[in-house]
Amino acid sequence: MGKQWNVGFRQTITELFDGINRTMSNQERTEKIVNPALSIAAASTEGWLYKNVLDTSDQMSGFMQRMIFYVVKQIPIEDISFEHKEGDGLRYILHEYENKYYTHWRALPGQSCLSLSDEAKAHKNKIYENEYLKYYRLGNDNLMSYFTRVFDNYLFKFCMLIWLTDFPDDDRPFMKDHRAWEEYTRQVPVTLQQFKQAWYLCRFYMANVIPLLNIIDERDKLQNERKLIDLLVNRFGGRGSHSALLNASHMKKREFTEAVESLIERDAITCETGEKQLNNRFPKMYVLNPEIMSSWNKEEKAQLLALNRNLQFNEPVIDE
Repeated sequence: MGKQWNVGFRQTITELFDGINRTMSNQERTEKIVNPALSIAAASTEGWLYKNVLDTSDQMSGFMQRMIFYVVKQIPIEDISFEHKEGDGLRYILHEYENKYYTHWRALPGQSCLSLSDEAKAHKNKIYENEYLKYYRLGNDNLMSYFTRVFDNYLFKFCMLIWLTDFPDDDRPFMKDHRAWEEYTRQVPVTLQQFKQAWYLCRFYMANVIPLLNIIDERDKLQNERKLIDLLVNRFGGRGSHSALLNASHMKKREFTEAVESLIERDAITCETGEKQLNNRFPKMYVLNPEIMSSWNKEEKAQLLALNRNLQFNEPVIDE
């Protein structure tokens, strides 16, 4: 999405994610996508985020806020199962869900309206303000953008999914008749218990936004340091003079000095004296730590501070 020749692709994905009808055309054919349903599921690493989430428009445009995040931190070794598992086990689990849920959901007859019960509405009115003020007092507009997406959008999506999951098998015939189904959804609203389950999920995913933003903030702080490491590896073979590195970085002198001092402090580079030049001066040389030099690659540039980086996350805690 960051490529200049792919301008507008982020907007296309965003519109598909929002369910907006889209017409795609090329020289061979034209396809119209009606009521698109785009699901984005992915796993990533800290390093990938450092390398790829570079454009603030990813944050401010609402593109990333449309998704929910779970930041996996330290997992107790006793919770990890090392037992042998058959490779096709997941296939049977998915097949079970397909028969029990997805097949029936895809067959729903048109659109209908599902509401919260009076008890669920009263509970939402009671707790929403406190949750809003908790994040509002932090004074972070970006964080509040995530809050709006989670608690004013995903909250109702979770309610719908939980309601459908709890749908009694005996009432499945209503799903085949549009008028009967529409009447049924009006008469059987989301219960208080179902709303509480959806609210719990929202609080869980919102708590995980905090460490995600910390990762992105840390990436912003170390952008110049990564740039210098990249130059030392790919252009200077791990050893470059002060003047050559400064010219290649295209940084301001103060930014360059701060980045170099940060790398020296983190033991990522060392400062040495070079050989005597024709002007009888001894140039200042920056030498990359051998461990970083050996582990660096184009896919995982975030390893540059693996020796001495200590990110501080706010632990996601759900107290209900």
